[in-house]
Amino acid sequence: MVDLMREACEWLGECREAEMSRPVIYARGTLAMAVDATGVRSEELTDSAGETVLVDYGAREWLIAASALAAYGEPQAGDRISDAAAGEEYEVLSPSSGMKPWRWSGVPGVTLRIHTKQVQARA
Repeated sequence: MVDLMREACEWLGECREAEMSRPVIYARGTLAMAVDATGVRSEELTDSAGETVLVDYGAREWLIAASALAAYGEPQAGDRISDAAAGEEYEVLSPSSGMKPWRWSGVPGVTLRIHTKQVQARA
């Protein structure tokens, strides 16, 4: 049976990548690779206990196709995303205790929404 929701999310992800993303470097330790990503901001999230968590300034979330990070598996705290075009570097982290540093954006398995904090700004 055709999964129309998954197909729609994949199509929208392709459109987002083509029109709204830019290349960044995703790194874990010595392994680094270029991926297309879209930087977005969230002002608040809901943690696993249903509580609202405010995200402070400097936080950014990145939308990245799950297939682009297949070599890494799930994003982990401490991974880095370097945005050379903006001269900024971000570290992957959990927005609140007990939360993963990422979540699915839309249908699971298509697009990762990765939580980060800016650690280096343009000089």
